[in-house]
Amino acid sequence: MGEQPLPNAMPVLSFNPDIVEMILSGRTRSVGESLSAWLTRRGISAHFHSFTGDSDAFDLNAVSIKLTDIIKEHQGNEIIVNLTGGTKIMSLAAAAICSRHNLKSYYIDTQNQRLWQVQPAPDSQTLKVPLTVEDIFLLHGQSTWEPGKLPSQEICDLAWYIAKNYASLNSILKNLSMQRMDLSKLKSRKDGFLGLCVKAGVLTQTLSGAIDWGINRRFFTGNEWLECLVYQACKTSNVFDDIQWRVKVEGGDTTDIDVTAAANGTLYSFSCKAGWFKNEHVDQFYAQSERVGGKFSKKILVTVKGDRRHPQTGVSISKSALLSRAAQFDLKVFFPTDFSNLQDKIKRLVRTR
Repeated sequence: MGEQPLPNAMPVLSFNPDIVEMILSGRTRSVGESLSAWLTRRGISAHFHSFTGDSDAFDLNAVSIKLTDIIKEHQGNEIIVNLTGGTKIMSLAAAAICSRHNLKSYYIDTQNQRLWQVQPAPDSQTLKVPLTVEDIFLLHGQSTWEPGKLPSQEICDLAWYIAKNYASLNSILKNLSMQRMDLSKLKSRKDGFLGLCVKAGVLTQTLSGAIDWGINRRFFTGNEWLECLVYQACKTSNVFDDIQWRVKVEGGDTTDIDVTAAANGTLYSFSCKAGWFKNEHVDQFYAQSERVGGKFSKKILVTVKGDRRHPQTGVSISKSALLSRAAQFDLKVFFPTDFSNLQDKIKRLVRTR
């Protein structure tokens, strides 16, 4: 077993085994424990086999003996060997033993989403693994699962309307975010914006026409409208197996990721910034996403603007600097010009992975 859990978990969904035997070294023990807990939740028996010392994982004879002993325990049953992960010596020893005993063996190409049959005859097929966001979190050592309550359709409809009309609503959104706008002025708008706000519970309007803030006033004062837009765009893109909202992340500074989605075993993390931000936000988001999705996870930043200055500190990050920083971490960035067809942008991002 290697240090990335997904190549070890994916064959489970493809082959649905009764028992999984794992060969671990000292540095992959925690990965094995997370995988074992996940397997147990799915009703699959998991067994550990550890080397006496880490050097044995690089010893061809030691690995061969360990594998041979495991195979003897399951004589008479169908045995499938996953060659992915671990040291190169472990993979070579496993391939040699599979050849000797005429056992089926496979290699998982996570990057290209291919399942390769190595023995008895080379073959490949598209890897289809409908892992949920919870599956991926648990496989990466997150012991608790705390997603937020999904936004209502009315809230999402309002966010979608803002995205389609962002240019004309930009100044109003800024005033609403700071709660310094005379709400009565919204009555003069003829585009339905006020009605959508009332329907979503962001604003209230009495029979006499008086307007006030509703129970969802954070919709404009925080990042919520942008988070709802991303959630709705993910939903309408129809490319994800699962989509979750504000899932808490353990480790480091406990926080949550705004929107997380899973497609064929890959985690897509979205961070939404309707206000100011700086380089540290990019760094923190990258670390959080790696912690819960591994090195193959995809990170996407959605922001209203790159050139933004904090009103108290004066700290800002320009659009060009943001794109440069994002490129260092392989982050995708979406700006307001992408909002009106964000679902198509996301669909293209997933399908061209």
